[in-house]
Amino acid sequence: IVELLRGTSKVKLEHLNLKTFGIGKDIRDVDWRSYIRELIAREIISKTDDEYPILKLNEKSYEILQGKQTVQLSKPAEPVEREVRKPRTRDRKLNAAYDTDLFEKLRTLRYGIAKRENVPAFMILSDSTLIELATFLPMNLEDIRTISGFGTVKTEKYGSEFVSEIAEYCEEHNLKTKVENKLVFDQQVAKSEKRYEERKGTSNFDTRKTSLDMFRSGMSVIEIAADRLLGVGTIEGHLAFYIPSGEVALEDIVTEEKAVAIREVLRAQGWKKGESQRPIKDTLGDEYSYGEIQAVITAGGG
Repeated sequence: IVELLRGTSKVKLEHLNLKTFGIGKDIRDVDWRSYIRELIAREIISKTDDEYPILKLNEKSYEILQGKQTVQLSKPAEPVEREVRKPRTRDRKLNAAYDTDLFEKLRTLRYGIAKRENVPAFMILSDSTLIELATFLPMNLEDIRTISGFGTVKTEKYGSEFVSEIAEYCEEHNLKTKVENKLVFDQQVAKSEKRYEERKGTSNFDTRKTSLDMFRSGMSVIEIAADRLLGVGTIEGHLAFYIPSGEVALEDIVTEEKAVAIREVLRAQGWKKGESQRPIKDTLGDEYSYGEIQAVITAGGG
């Protein structure tokens, strides 16, 4: 719903022609989710309790739509001002400062491919993959294979189109590839992940709370991952911990379409708590992260 109101590329193709598509693009994603949670809490809209919960209008909803009642919602908290810290490494700064204009061009290309194949955009490539493309600027098929999300199949299907788009943009703006920095960046992430694993059991380190605070400040999962030099799936796992308490909503981490697919695989494989999530991940493929799977499980999907 939030993606529809904000007019993002994550919605189903048939939703693009709805009059409400993009009507709330000037309101932040986190604010829309705050409003929706308040509407549910005040029983102005209803959320079903079945296996695949959806939002529905109720008697109160119709009274408001018919002008018989009015409603005032609480103003969401403003993002907390964060001290801007100097990046610890050149690659951390590089990842946080990806080329936003190129990123938008790549999103447009992804949307065109999705429309051509009649599938959701996230099934082509994830936003995190597009950010890596707009950061490291691969200009041939060999280099694009170093980008997360570009395995053999996707390189063969989409590699040439994305390489051409990047090469054209770089020529126009006199940019050179930065693929040589990708290995260094991956090594930095691996080291940071290792430090995280070593520290997460200590009493004076609550990494999940750190990610939650950054998320509440208005940062996206990708931005938090880049800032903390952790994987996107790790940050999603941190936030998933707060789903039962209501501090984070499932929709904050995983789209409804992905959640449905994850639940179907969990059910089909008869997954039970304590079992490895690897078979689930292998079935779903690279476009799904362990963090997204964990979020659905935590929300009661498995």
